Amino acid sequence: MSHYTALLDANVLYPAPLRDLLLELAVTDLFRAKWTEDIHREWIEALLRKEPHRERAALERTRDRMNQATRDCLISGYYALIPSLQLPDPNDRHVLAAAIIGRCDAIVTQNLRDFPDTALAPFGIDASIPTNFYAIILTLSQACFAVWYGKSVHGSRIRPIRPAHI
Repeated sequence: MSHYTALLDANVLYPAPLRDLLLELAVTDLFRAKWTEDIHREWIEALLRKEPHRERAALERTRDRMNQATRDCLISGYYALIPSLQLPDPNDRHVLAAAIIGRCDAIVTQNLRDFPDTALAPFGIDASIPTNFYAIILTLSQACFAVWYGKSVHGSRIRPIRPAHI
């Protein structure tokens, strides 16, 4: 099991394909995924605003399945830290606070500008967009990633990339 721990921001938990890939990597122990109930509320509310025909109960079942499938994923006890943090968007302070309390190595987000290095570095946390995060995970766990990728490709319509013979 990897000890590399990442907090998943709400904007990578919606849309579903991105969330599903990140969770697949987490449940196969390529990294430890963390989030909060506040982050769950954020992605569910964003999805309901964009797609009002969705049923809240179905999204809450997804949330519950995520929590059940991912070992030690929920972070709590971070509210007291929020007022002391400075970020470009004050509404994102709860994400950084949770990452600090959850002892996360990274925050995976689509909004890097909201998590500048100068704000995260004192806590030893990096911010990463999903594609860069995949590269980090690949570097940390090349063998595990290769096994996972092979299984995923075998069970899908995706054809694996084969190196050209020299």
